[in-house]
Amino acid sequence: MRGAFDLIDERLWVGPAPFTPGDYRKLVDLGITHILCLQPINESESMGLSDHEIRDSAKQAGLSFTRVPIKNFDRFSMLEEVPKATIKVLELLSRGESVYIHCGAGINRAPTVAAAVIAARHSISVKAACDWISRLHPSAPDCGAVQQYIEAPKSSIDSTN
Repeated sequence: MRGAFDLIDERLWVGPAPFTPGDYRKLVDLGITHILCLQPINESESMGLSDHEIRDSAKQAGLSFTRVPIKNFDRFSMLEEVPKATIKVLELLSRGESVYIHCGAGINRAPTVAAAVIAARHSISVKAACDWISRLHPSAPDCGAVQQYIEAPKSSIDSTN
């Protein structure tokens, strides 16, 4: 794995995209059961990995896989997709899954979703959630996107893709 992957909360991990079969084995060794990928397919492909290869690598390692694509450096995409990704992670955690959230480098999108999960899961402020993530993983979560998720009426958030 090209960077750090860190335990953020009980059964919640965050970091960069797994790249090699060894990376997927490391995730399994950590007890992770589900990967939530935030990269759009074209971004993964630009790293040299097709969607099929990624899903196959996860499956071969015994990991479940979900993709909720958030475009890199795209504020609208972040605001639109963070709620969907957050709801998905909360659902997975409630079923007892151990979830690894990743984007490309694990610096912005994945920590943002993790901060939203932490804020919702622990009923803490957005600032406290963003500080929590930044303390445990080198990152720059988008606290504005987390705030929008926390303040949005839950009935207005569509968790389907």
